[in-house]
Amino acid sequence: MNLQQTGPAPGGPPEREAALGLYLHVPFCLARCPYCDFYSTTRLDRRGAYTEAMARAMALAPGAGRALDTLYLGGGTPSLLGEGVLSLLEAVRRHWRLTEGAEITLEANPGTVTPELLRLWRQAGVNRLSMGIQAGSGPELKTLGRIHTLEEGLAAVEEARRAGFENVSVDMMLATPGQTAETARELADLLAGLPVTHISAYLLKIEEGTPFARQGMADRCPDRKSVV
Repeated sequence: MNLQQTGPAPGGPPEREAALGLYLHVPFCLARCPYCDFYSTTRLDRRGAYTEAMARAMALAPGAGRALDTLYLGGGTPSLLGEGVLSLLEAVRRHWRLTEGAEITLEANPGTVTPELLRLWRQAGVNRLSMGIQAGSGPELKTLGRIHTLEEGLAAVEEARRAGFENVSVDMMLATPGQTAETARELADLLAGLPVTHISAYLLKIEEGTPFARQGMADRCPDRKSVV
């Protein structure tokens, strides 16, 4: 859990006090991607205990009672909480004041969403989804350890729009093993044709201690200049 002030220093009347941004880390994953060095666990049986502990921690957090204009659920795979997302939102609302129009983001793996969950999250107040598409072919996705297919990723974006999400962001990775300038452009063009508001493109970095580092995967990655 991380709080960050998003405006000028407080000190004036409550209605003019700067709002805060709140980040909640949700560490659960079905499987660890071999390039990831973020803290995560595959102990999905601990999800209930996590949401309960997070709710208790919120009561002790500095800034409780202040206004929030940004709430971000990152991970890990926050969408794996399913209906548990609602418990986190309820706890946030108990301890902070969400401003009118506050941006509430949920990171989602396309392989973990359903139309029912998307509608539930949207009705609960989540108004921005960040979808990790990452790669444009089955072999590339498999190498990256992703649990979804490209078709599932594209379908998840369409389902999110049907569920009422007007703000959908998608991620793509560059300089991944086996990627070429052509396949990178093809994926970028494909994502640009989706009903999304933002595309994040970021370079793969081989972090020490990850499976990719131990496998010497850097030798299989293209020169970054060739795919940017």
